[in-house]
Amino acid sequence: MLAGNKRIQSILQNPWPWALFGLPALTMVAGVITIVLAVLSEDGLVADDYYKQGLAINQALARDEAAKRYGLRATVALSEGSIRVSLIGNGEYRLPEKLAMRWMHPTQAGSDRTVALTRQQDGAYVVEVPMLAVGRWNVSIEDPSREWRLVGSVAIPYTGILELAP
Repeated sequence: MLAGNKRIQSILQNPWPWALFGLPALTMVAGVITIVLAVLSEDGLVADDYYKQGLAINQALARDEAAKRYGLRATVALSEGSIRVSLIGNGEYRLPEKLAMRWMHPTQAGSDRTVALTRQQDGAYVVEVPMLAVGRWNVSIEDPSREWRLVGSVAIPYTGILELAP
């Protein structure tokens, strides 16, 4: 439409109403998406029992000291679908027939895994497992009686030999 020499723009052709109404509408959509993600996702970083975790630190330190006393060291070979662990001690400690290996994700507790390793005739501990998700993982190896533990961390995918020591 023309009014004199000026052209009258319809509301759909003018950018200012779009900016005026579009930005708040976009903000509301983003807010709804944020709420849905917050409700549906797991809050893996939140612990329910901070006090108990604090008390458990002393027990964990005692287990690290026991591994040091026995001179324990482990080498972990990761391959497609299997884990092979070689455990070495100072001879004072009789190596167990089974080990527990924990794979702990730093931020997603729901992804944590525990596998049982069985000692083979050659002295190594082997287990068949599916590959872990890509990312950083904390690793812990311990005896069945939980007297000692060896800890470390690794970024998956990993192609070398991981060494764990107290």
